[in-house]
Amino acid sequence: MRVAALVAVTIATACVAPAVGPGVRADLSARVVSAQPAITQCYANALKARQNLRGIVVLAFAAAPTTGQFVDIIVTRDDLRDPGLDRCVVGAIAQLRLAQPLTTRVAVPGLPIRFTPQ
Repeated sequence: MRVAALVAVTIATACVAPAVGPGVRADLSARVVSAQPAITQCYANALKARQNLRGIVVLAFAAAPTTGQFVDIIVTRDDLRDPGLDRCVVGAIAQLRLAQPLTTRVAVPGLPIRFTPQ
């Protein structure tokens, strides 16, 4: 049986400081969306063990100054309670970096990721 997964990845504008401009917000959002295939694969793998796995995971992280690398990634909410899925998702986000790095650190205190099987 083929396991299909739908992962809704959203980043709200309120998740970053108001001083962060729209270009940085768009860059953050684009980077997160680019991780959706990897996050979807993480979820598909987790569904093989737990077919009814669904819920929200919220991550907090920062974009490092000068490199734009996403760092200090932590899970702040975990409805699914699946450590393997958490590690996989954190790993996918850790691969990201801003296209246009800044001279200052940019904090993202809340990135909600909703997991729902198709």
